[in-house]
Amino acid sequence: VCSSDLHTLLSEHWQSYVESRQQKRDPKRGYLRPEIRNTFESFLQCGVLAHGVARFLCNSCGKQRLVPLSCRKRGICSRCRQKNNAIWSEWVQSEVLPQVAYRQWVLSLPKCIRVFFRFDPTLKAKLSSIVFRVVTDYIRIRFARPDLIPLMITCDQSFGTLLDYSPHLHNLVADGGFTPDGEFVNLGEIPRRHQKELEELMRRRILTWLVRIGKISSTWAKNMRSWKHAGFS
Repeated sequence: VCSSDLHTLLSEHWQSYVESRQQKRDPKRGYLRPEIRNTFESFLQCGVLAHGVARFLCNSCGKQRLVPLSCRKRGICSRCRQKNNAIWSEWVQSEVLPQVAYRQWVLSLPKCIRVFFRFDPTLKAKLSSIVFRVVTDYIRIRFARPDLIPLMITCDQSFGTLLDYSPHLHNLVADGGFTPDGEFVNLGEIPRRHQKELEELMRRRILTWLVRIGKISSTWAKNMRSWKHAGFS
């Protein structure tokens, strides 16, 4: 990692970049969040012997090997991110998921309510359950089968392409539902009209939930429901 072009670039310019961001607020990216700074600085130490090693000794031949510690960050470090993604993906594919068709559902949130998810990470679990409930209802109504059971794995992500705070969910959803006896009923194509209806349903349920737990007022929610482009996608 320490010999990569990205590592070399950051080693030479990271401190000056941090100083420039501290002196002047970036109107587009906002301030430099502590977790972003920690991720970059951990990356600069990843794989560098001076920042920690594990020593392995072979009892048979007596040979030793020093293995540098990794940062275990998923945001920027290609070695740690790719390794963890590969291990997790292989486990999910071989041990968890049945061999059926899958579809990715991504839910993004409007900027005006993202702050609640930043300071209360427990909200993402409930957000995921709302998505699951909407998907479940849709599949059951589509087939007129209230006994169908969907399958969904959710991975939450907290940043966008500019490393700004942008909470959203990546949901891997079986493209259909399972009957109680294990038969899989394939969903097939989702009409564009249904996609817009699902988006609107998620928007209403999320806003209703935020009002119920006291994060926003009913007036705020009513105002957001009237927006043509409400920021939910």
